[in-house]
Amino acid sequence: MTGVSPSPTDRPVDSLRRRIRTHPRKSSGRIFRMKKGRQIIPICDLSQVAPGCAVRAESDGCAYAVFNLDGTVYVTQDECTHGPGALSEGYVLDDEVECPFHQGRFHIPSGQATCAPATDPLKTWKVEIVDGKICIDPAEHEG
Repeated sequence: MTGVSPSPTDRPVDSLRRRIRTHPRKSSGRIFRMKKGRQIIPICDLSQVAPGCAVRAESDGCAYAVFNLDGTVYVTQDECTHGPGALSEGYVLDDEVECPFHQGRFHIPSGQATCAPATDPLKTWKVEIVDGKICIDPAEHEG
């Protein structure tokens, strides 16, 4: 997989907890397709997100964290709601991500904060896989 490499860390790493650093994936900015008034855009390729890991994707100046949990893809805002931490660089443990900045945690599927100091939920987007691309409607987010 091109552009995705493990990052050194001073924390113990086991098979359930992983931290990776990736290069931002930039969308072409084109609208992939319209569906009932929605503008679906591709933010990265499915092949760029390994199971149990996260990558950062950028489109139109917005940064997203893209997670692959056992083959199910989730997209949240990349910036932690408590501080400047990038969740795409965080620790993925089961269905939670731990912010590398202050160790607040979030439930990836819902975006809900699960561990202090984080208290505000993340924005999340519904994902569609189209022709091997992870797509979202940037205007339709929850949280």
